[in-house]
Amino acid sequence: MKSLWKIIERDNKKGKWSLPYVSLSPDGEILITRVTWEKSGSPAAYLIMFDDTNQRIGLKPTALGIKHAYKAYTKGTAGSRTLSCNRMLVEHGIKLKHGLRFTDIEIDQDGFITLDLRTAVINRLSVAHQRRESGKPSPIAYEANAQSPGT
Repeated sequence: MKSLWKIIERDNKKGKWSLPYVSLSPDGEILITRVTWEKSGSPAAYLIMFDDTNQRIGLKPTALGIKHAYKAYTKGTAGSRTLSCNRMLVEHGIKLKHGLRFTDIEIDQDGFITLDLRTAVINRLSVAHQRRESGKPSPIAYEANAQSPGT
């Protein structure tokens, strides 16, 4: 039998992991892919900021010795980084039922990453995980309290 091989053409689309990707888990863990981390200057740490008015998270690249710096821990073998920022969720009354994926990530020339909670979408992996755990996901993904956490 003679083989009739046909070449499968490749398009110029970039792969899923070659685009900026950041997610936030309900525990307050921010996951930054290697591509996003490199575009922000490959910092050892970030200053985590929150804009209450616009419901945005800001990640400013910095060095480890700087006051209030959150270390960017390596996660896995693909070079992604994680930041533990549960304190931000608690202080600003943010409650997540599912993890969020940020769809419109902005990285300026200084490496400052802007993440908008208003346009974030539910991370499908988080929903699948909750289904395995409890059976049914909740439709509410993000809820911010207008009151401060202490009141």
